Amino acid sequence: MIQNNQHTNTASAYKHISTCIAAAPPAPQWFVLHTRSRQEKVVAADLTARRIRHFLPLQEERHGHRGRNRPITRPIYPGYVFLFGAQEAVYPIDRNRRLVRIIPVVDQARLTWELTNLQQLLERGIRVERHATVDRGVRVEMHAGPLQGIQGVVENVVSPRRLVLQVEMLGQATAVEVDASDLTPIDPSPSKSEAP
Repeated sequence: MIQNNQHTNTASAYKHISTCIAAAPPAPQWFVLHTRSRQEKVVAADLTARRIRHFLPLQEERHGHRGRNRPITRPIYPGYVFLFGAQEAVYPIDRNRRLVRIIPVVDQARLTWELTNLQQLLERGIRVERHATVDRGVRVEMHAGPLQGIQGVVENVVSPRRLVLQVEMLGQATAVEVDASDLTPIDPSPSKSEAP
């Protein structure tokens, strides 16, 4: 009788564990939100209000108008916001039709690597420019200078002195001029890390 009770309790415990596993939310991952024109900041503000992790790379530009030179903050990648979480979290945001589509990210580790390096550049106040994605180059890391620790890809088409931080899946990249003597080749496989 005791053995039967133990068997029943064990079976019940296994059933409880299985239920917990089945009910557990999926691990957060990257999604690229393709927004309608000039809706990136609105979407990002909505994500912030809902406490949903995301990344909207912004850069300040100065534009003169009628003798005035005022700063304007613009997205580095117009039309895109990077969300880190569950895809279901996006649906309430799209009620106002601000999104064109949700793009799944196949290579999570690569996008994490790319966005982390871009974030480090922006945090250091380094100005970047959008650049067409290149198909060839060597992955490197800066071992000296103000960009020490930043990783990217050397563009050998235009100049061997240009470090390109690629966001390949968007068909775009960011670029910054560097001294070739400050570069050190690294393993081509990006290491996995936490989201920015």
